[in-house]
Amino acid sequence: MTDNYVLDIITEDGDVYSYDLSINLDGMKLDVYDNKSQQFLYPSYDQIKSLLSTEGFYGLYETNAPRAELTYSTMTIPAQVSNSQWVYTLADGSEMDKSIQNAVNPANASIMLNPDFPISIYTEKVPQQLSLKVFSGQDLIREEIIEQDQFMPSLFDGQLRYEVKCTWGKSNDLAPFGTSTLTFYGNMDIEPELKMDKSKATAGDVVVLEIFNVNEGQTPKINQTLSKDLKIWKADDRYFAFLAMNYWAKPGEYNLELEVTGTDKTYKKSYPLVIESKAFNKQYLTVDKKVEANTRNDAAYEEYAKYFTPVRDTSVGEKLWEGPFIKPVEGRISTEFGEMRYVNGALTSYRHSGIDIAAPADTQIVAPNHGVVVLSQNLILTGETIVIDHGYGIFSVYFHMNRRDVSLDESVSKGQAIGTVGSTGFSTGPHLHWTMSHYKTNLSPWLFMERELIDFE
Repeated sequence: MTDNYVLDIITEDGDVYSYDLSINLDGMKLDVYDNKSQQFLYPSYDQIKSLLSTEGFYGLYETNAPRAELTYSTMTIPAQVSNSQWVYTLADGSEMDKSIQNAVNPANASIMLNPDFPISIYTEKVPQQLSLKVFSGQDLIREEIIEQDQFMPSLFDGQLRYEVKCTWGKSNDLAPFGTSTLTFYGNMDIEPELKMDKSKATAGDVVVLEIFNVNEGQTPKINQTLSKDLKIWKADDRYFAFLAMNYWAKPGEYNLELEVTGTDKTYKKSYPLVIESKAFNKQYLTVDKKVEANTRNDAAYEEYAKYFTPVRDTSVGEKLWEGPFIKPVEGRISTEFGEMRYVNGALTSYRHSGIDIAAPADTQIVAPNHGVVVLSQNLILTGETIVIDHGYGIFSVYFHMNRRDVSLDESVSKGQAIGTVGSTGFSTGPHLHWTMSHYKTNLSPWLFMERELIDFE
């Protein structure tokens, strides 16, 4: 490419010398025509390089990074150059550095985004690479190479900072190279959403509820009729709750209504949940009349109500457990969860609250997961008894033990010995009665061994 210039030189005496210049920087060619003598001049190669490297000829060079522009739908995004590192080479081989640092204010560089529309990139000169970084506050949440000059915005309720970096490589000795980063802030207002880990459940089951896209100053609520123990907790990027169905839950179709308040309007949306029927076994127990009289009486019930009943009213507001729960002792399952019981021919008013694991007396019992001991006591009805709080309303209960090896308020780890199998309290033989619950709603222990109840990763 040839550029044409007029060079006027004025001497101290006021004489003017005018030259027409034809410059081909790529080929390092310079044609000089002296308008006064009307003759061509022929400078040497070194003279050409020296002349074209003087400040007056910097306009020949790409002294700034190529212009770039971001578009969204039919709009130009008000992105600003936040960082630019540009190097261009003069004719004599000298490299010139030009750097730009600019703090981008969200007030001047933000736009409302729709997650369904892409963001396109136009550059004055095709870059070697386009890359993207997305930040929530100071946290990098997305990083990738941009393909085909466009990318989709991140699905996020609130504001994110987008940084699009253009990189130009050095194609030859004199070619300029460097980077330019465009920064803007993208905003989205996404409706709150309730996600359930299952849409069908049974009595004794638990449904994990997660609520997303709740903004600061808003409060979520779940209106439902299945559980009295539902409590909503706050995690880093969501709210969550455990919907626990006791063993009397009736089959049918139910609605969970998510209600979010705290802004100019109240958001409500219903989600269906089906409770399917489940058949529970019946069990017929014959208990020594003397044992029954000594352990199922007014004093036993009064003691149970005083010490055991309230212990699951409150829970640690953090996740203490890790991964699936393990079985606290190996042995034969002598009674399943939810079984109807006939004791000495009389139907009890309750279903079996856990599982009974038959094992020889003094067999070691371990904690099925990490937690804190909230009850360690001998009770007339349940014998040597332990209750462990695993956080967020999840408890494990151990009845009829022979010995307790942990104390009140003690932290325990998964697999740690907590006592031994026995037959204390209202019991027909050596076994461990193991209950898992959400607060006071008893649940099938098998649910907790099958998978991690909730994972925040």
